[in-house]
Amino acid sequence: MANGVPCHPQVTVVMSVYNGARYVRQAIDSILNQTFTDLELIVVNDGSTDDTARILASYTDERLVLLENESNIGLTRSLNKALRIARGEYIARQDADDFSLPERLARQVAYLEAHPRTGFMGTTAIWIDETGKTLQVWHQPTTNPEIQERLLWYCPLMHGSVMMRRRALAEVGGKYTEDMRTGQDYDLWLQMSEKWDVAVLPEPLYGYRWHEDMATKVHRQEQMANAQQALARALKRRTLLGRALVLKPLHTAPAWTARYSRREWADRFLWWAAGARAIGRGYPQRFALFSFLLNPANPQWWSFMRGVLERKLGRLMDAGVVL
Repeated sequence: MANGVPCHPQVTVVMSVYNGARYVRQAIDSILNQTFTDLELIVVNDGSTDDTARILASYTDERLVLLENESNIGLTRSLNKALRIARGEYIARQDADDFSLPERLARQVAYLEAHPRTGFMGTTAIWIDETGKTLQVWHQPTTNPEIQERLLWYCPLMHGSVMMRRRALAEVGGKYTEDMRTGQDYDLWLQMSEKWDVAVLPEPLYGYRWHEDMATKVHRQEQMANAQQALARALKRRTLLGRALVLKPLHTAPAWTARYSRREWADRFLWWAAGARAIGRGYPQRFALFSFLLNPANPQWWSFMRGVLERKLGRLMDAGVVL
């Protein structure tokens, strides 16, 4: 304990802000006023030229750690700068134009404590406009099988709402991929979901602000290109993983693969096969084959293949092919 601040807080929250004077105070206050208090909040001022620096300097809470970039280096590198000094067992994100509801961190810590194989998780999000008016509640998939499947379609987690284990992050290099200015979160989730379970709390505990200057709008094309790159990397990694698990006993595979049994890996590859249907290029069949070889007796595999055959038959009949 130093100056009333734990030397090793259970949670580190990382945030980067660039010209965020309009919303950053609400974002910071939403973390410092959490019901869960064993935390540090690391905020990186990424070369802001507006009133952001003055707002950040006005805080006296010793749990707040400020880092200053001399120039704007972007979200990915700024977050990695914060991660290098993070001390928490759990690492949480918070975007500078959003806010967290008071119970968010407490609920996430409780879930991760109760589910040791969940490596990272998000929460359901409330979409709000520039004034804070609620637009909608975004109900993402919440269970591991659903999220594992959907991650091969799109990113079903709100970046700012995520909390992850330090250990899970360390197993994939301990940082975001710096060759991606946008979409870095999707790349990280794909990597970690190959080694850990993932969840989303059904309670809406995060406020996501929709406005004209948000990165999703400003860098949309770049974000889509980076997402495709992240997906291509994930498909390659999962193909190599499937080969390793099928061709070698689990005890000779990478140490982290022992987290799951062969039957559990078979289920995982079946989820990925379902997720890869929209991608095609042989990946659904490849992942389904890995699943079968890992557990031929899996009734879910036979159900999956029956669905595949029924869809193919349906397309043939729609095309007027007479059997």
